[in-house]
Order: sequence, then C-alpha cells, then structure tokens
Amino acid sequence: MKSLGYKAHQYWSDIKDIIIKTMIAGQPHLQHEYRMAQPNNLANNMCFEILGFDFMIDAQGKVFLL
Repeated sequence: MKSLGYKAHQYWSDIKDIIIKTMIAGQPHLQHEYRMAQPNNLANNMCFEILGFDFMIDAQGKVFLL
C-alpha cells in the first residue's frame, strides 16, 4: 500500500483503535457468556472464542468495520 501512496501506518492505527473500542463494548457480553458456560470456574480459564474483524477502506481513506 505504501508503494501506491497510501498511508498504511494510519490505516493500521485506525484499525487498532476500532478493534479496541469494539472489544470494550463487547466485553460485558463475552464475560457473561463465559460465566454461563462454566459457572464453577472462578478463574475464568476454561472458555475462549475466536473473534474476527472485517474492515473496508473507502476512496477517501476512511476505515470502516463491516
């Protein structure tokens, strides 16, 4: 992307920011799901989820979470 004149470092910064905000917003739901799956596991170390994020960059360089 750099060779085509795009600001790749800014895109990555925007993507990281969106992921962090999304994880903060989803954390209460994930915590509840983990506790429901293993109610006797006080350490919360028996559950996991694989989370994925899809992004789009428009012609003006704005990053969107799909």
